[in-house]
Amino acid sequence: IYQGSLGRTYAFYSVATDTSGNIETKIPQAEASTEVGAANAAPVFPGMQDLTVNEGDTFTRKMQAADPDGPSGDLRYTIISSQPAVVIHPVTGIITWNTGEMDGGKTAQVEVIATDSGFPAKSGSVSFSITVVEMNTAPVIGQVGPQTLQQNGVLIVDADATDGDLPVQTLTYSLAPGPAGATINPSTGVLQWAPTAQQGGNHLFVVRATDSGTPQKFAETSFSVSVVEPEDKSPVFTKVPVVLWIKGQSYSVAVSATDPDGDAITLEANTTGT
Repeated sequence: IYQGSLGRTYAFYSVATDTSGNIETKIPQAEASTEVGAANAAPVFPGMQDLTVNEGDTFTRKMQAADPDGPSGDLRYTIISSQPAVVIHPVTGIITWNTGEMDGGKTAQVEVIATDSGFPAKSGSVSFSITVVEMNTAPVIGQVGPQTLQQNGVLIVDADATDGDLPVQTLTYSLAPGPAGATINPSTGVLQWAPTAQQGGNHLFVVRATDSGTPQKFAETSFSVSVVEPEDKSPVFTKVPVVLWIKGQSYSVAVSATDPDGDAITLEANTTGT
């Protein structure tokens, strides 16, 4: 064994010896040559900490390994991930993960491998995790148009909201604000109101839907309600029987009337003749 020097070229030839000790006669000339080179070293990654990404965002990270004995641009990258959606570009080393609602709370265990172009090829790797942080989004509540209501009527409005977060969250409805006497079912969003005689005019309603996420988010919709007086109806007389009056005699007849609206009635007599 001969320990050569790095970068030097050495020529050699071989001489055979049999079991009796006879040595082959040979002209000393080169039969082969070799150049002493350095052993191929594996690529090296810098240290990596675990990483996070918000739910719904796209995770990107450029991985960069160094090749101690060759151009780093010749490295090729591969990835092993517990989440198949995590991919890497083989040349640039850029990792991407397009996260969505279903990825909230998931963690990808990742190993990135860089392989050089030496002979034989050597590889280096680094491992870390990527965690998708659960993000709560606000509910979406439907719009309600302007309402008109008579004073003796009852307002019923069904406010509907949806929430796209998973796992499914619970929505709670409330009024913020509403006129006196108005109520809303916190589970169904059904609003009811029977205005009093003193609540005529225009009123603003604000319905809020609040989710059960952390932190809690809410959505609001507002609409106006115009309370108008009912149409005034004419009084109605009770039926008066036909009476035959004799001249010179005195008679009395009871006349009464009612008002459909419950208003007070004043009776007046309009007589003609002699």
